[in-house]
Amino acid sequence: MFKIKQIIQHYTEGHGSKAISKMTHTSRNTVKDYIQRFKTFGVPWNEIQNMDNQTLFNIFTKRLEESTQIQDPKYTMLQSLLPEIVKALRKKGMTIFEQWSRYKLNHPQGYQSSQFSFYLRSYLKTKETSMHIEHKAGDKIYVDFCGDKLKIVDLLTGELIPVEVFVAILGCSQLTFVCAVRNQKTEDFIWGCKKAFEYFEGVTRAIVPDNLKAAVIKTNKYEPQLNPLFETFCEHYGTVVIPARFRYKSSFEQISFTEERGLDRNQINRLMNCDYIEKAENIIITGSTGTGKSFLGSALGNQACLAGYKVFYANTNRLFTQIKMAKADGSSIKELNRLEKTDLIILDDFGIQPFDNQSRLILMELIEDRHGKKSTIFTTQVPVTNWYEIIGDETIADAILDRVVHDAHRIELKGDSLRKKGSPKIE
Repeated sequence: MFKIKQIIQHYTEGHGSKAISKMTHTSRNTVKDYIQRFKTFGVPWNEIQNMDNQTLFNIFTKRLEESTQIQDPKYTMLQSLLPEIVKALRKKGMTIFEQWSRYKLNHPQGYQSSQFSFYLRSYLKTKETSMHIEHKAGDKIYVDFCGDKLKIVDLLTGELIPVEVFVAILGCSQLTFVCAVRNQKTEDFIWGCKKAFEYFEGVTRAIVPDNLKAAVIKTNKYEPQLNPLFETFCEHYGTVVIPARFRYKSSFEQISFTEERGLDRNQINRLMNCDYIEKAENIIITGSTGTGKSFLGSALGNQACLAGYKVFYANTNRLFTQIKMAKADGSSIKELNRLEKTDLIILDDFGIQPFDNQSRLILMELIEDRHGKKSTIFTTQVPVTNWYEIIGDETIADAILDRVVHDAHRIELKGDSLRKKGSPKIE
């Protein structure tokens, strides 16, 4: 549904179907179809952007099936059951066929399996968020262990031996490698990655594990700690590890646009297209404690990851402490080179304490290396007008602000702390 809103917004801003197709990574025919429906239905854009997914889906899909079946008692009954059916399908080992069997047992006059599956999948489209992800060939390999354990038979003894299923998939071609390993220990995990590279006949630029213990020893909302043995394996093959984790698992759909926050939905919608990364522009998110700065920064970072960009998320003070330690042992050049090549860096809690001289120089070096080439998001409690005071040295501060502030996208969050409201998550 978010993609429909993107297409209509670009159209109302005067873009043609070809340009919209490129910006949203959607086929031109689909773009034309949505634009034509937008014209036909005559719903104003300001109403569309505030619609929930269900309403938007009903308007833009215009499914004949629902309009003809809506008065059918079977259809009405199934619609009332679908929320619980979807909830049950999340359980391990549950299948659509099993749910249909239970439905048919309780409702003998109900739909057959094909119609049941059709209406279920149609319902899921209104509830699930999805997007098209553009992958580069040979860029990333996604690895994980999946499902229940399988069993292999020892031909000599007849013993059933449980094994794990290792899966690796190339993002662009979706070429998939699957093999059985004894367990999920580091040695077997590395062996699986090695066999995957041999099967693909090449090494990708990055490996993306789902925070497996064999790859990531300790998860952290700022910087995960990688398994040293797996890190050595990656260095040997000339690839890197990207455990994609942010402070919050946030997305555009979870962002609160209540009036008191002063958040411009259209601005955030445009930023979610990630055009600012292509243009090497920066974003500055300011606001008092608890207004959702980190949550919004994480949402932008997650969206950039989905779009195929390399993103690094870090608490500013911790990152600079690590770089200082790297300077002490002579490895800072390698670390700064890595940061220079990252498409998007999110510096969380920027300026929460004044910079010392070494931190000022690190910041200046980092900004200078990335200026005009890569993007940075700053989340901070400190108004930009006070950055001179936080950075300390007026000459260095002037040079940094000249490269960061003047052409940056500015977002100021207002209102009371969301933590005080007892919200389970910071929106």
